Amino acid sequence: MTELYRALFAGDEESLSNIISDELMNMISYNDYKEAFYHGILTGIFSKIENYIVSSNLESGLGRPDILIKPRSLRKEALIMELKIVKDIDNLEKGCLDALKQIEEKKYEEGLRKDGYRKFIKYGVGFYKKECLVKKSSIATICI
Repeated sequence: MTELYRALFAGDEESLSNIISDELMNMISYNDYKEAFYHGILTGIFSKIENYIVSSNLESGLGRPDILIKPRSLRKEALIMELKIVKDIDNLEKGCLDALKQIEEKKYEEGLRKDGYRKFIKYGVGFYKKECLVKKSSIATICI
């Protein structure tokens, strides 16, 4: 898991995509394709990160982001993740982009800002069966 956490906080989309896809290959059945299932897996994996609080579907901004990962220190980056299931592998990237668009439109970072966080990493995560693609927002997310 150390490599997963390193990739998560480094914004390494490719490594995150590969590591999560490898985990899915080892852990899920071809029958497990609901967003709530993927959501539960990621929440469980990320809940083991020391000195961070992982929240699931917690209200923030104009909605409820799928996963928030908040450091205990306000000086560190908080993470926002939105997940999307796609109907075929060719739509994985579109799913990620739709998720990132939702993060912006619903202003998911607002709740974190109110809590005092000023740095954010935003991820759109697409799933197709045992495949995962992760995209990081290219929008500036440091607030002063």
